[in-house]
Amino acid sequence: MQLYSVLFRYDESHCSYLHTCPEGDFICRSGDCVSSHFKCDGEIDCPGGEDERGCEFLSAFVPSASIPTTCPDHMFQCRHGPCIARAYLCDGEADCPLGEDERNCSRSDENPTARSGPAGCDPGMVMCADRTACFPKHWICDGEPDCLDGSDESDCAMSVENFLAETITELCHPGEHRCGGGSKCIPVNRTCDGTLDCPNGDDEGPLCNECEVRRTPCEHKCVNTPSGSRCICPHGSVLNPDEYTCAQKDECSTPEGKQCQHYCEDRHASYRCTCAPGYQLGTDGHS
Repeated sequence: MQLYSVLFRYDESHCSYLHTCPEGDFICRSGDCVSSHFKCDGEIDCPGGEDERGCEFLSAFVPSASIPTTCPDHMFQCRHGPCIARAYLCDGEADCPLGEDERNCSRSDENPTARSGPAGCDPGMVMCADRTACFPKHWICDGEPDCLDGSDESDCAMSVENFLAETITELCHPGEHRCGGGSKCIPVNRTCDGTLDCPNGDDEGPLCNECEVRRTPCEHKCVNTPSGSRCICPHGSVLNPDEYTCAQKDECSTPEGKQCQHYCEDRHASYRCTCAPGYQLGTDGHS
């Protein structure tokens, strides 16, 4: 298959495209032309995957062998169908045959039409300013709004780099520290280590020596962070509300401990399920 690059203009409000694709071809959002034979064939041909969007009939007519089992990092894999762009997740419109792209989408109390969106974005993706969706970086200032708040097209006179830093919120993964301005994420173990890793040096801020001058010593261990010191507790213990003493963790209150069918016996850093008189514990250790 060959993609034909085209130049086109379109009205953002009504999405009426003026293009030069051959008659019968499908036009991608990127401007590429795809033969209609490749529309809903289970293989992504458009950069954004829109040639496989809305193909509810795919699993009924296309052999399962032609449906991709894995998707690129910037795409979402439907259970029984095509890959779709992650920007389509929780957008109020079901794109997967079984509608799983619209499940577990809690609505915002302030704006009933807004979706909470994913907690973070995959590599190569950025999050809209209102945190409702992720989309590929190359969609910034491409002339077509992809965010519900239009933040990806809000100020296209600035550079893409500045737009990423000032308009789009790139989230760091758990266990990472976000440098000031959101320009970089670094592992937390590289903060307060005496080496500047962030461009603005905030990973080695003035609060990095609080453990040495802390008025209330930690019961177990004190850890310095760029935002100040914090106490941590050993495995099997949790930090008390006073934020410096530790208490034994109730293992029976954890999701695993709650699986005990009859009784749960709390142990240090562990738990044990027990049975009522006349019953014997099964091999699964819970029932």
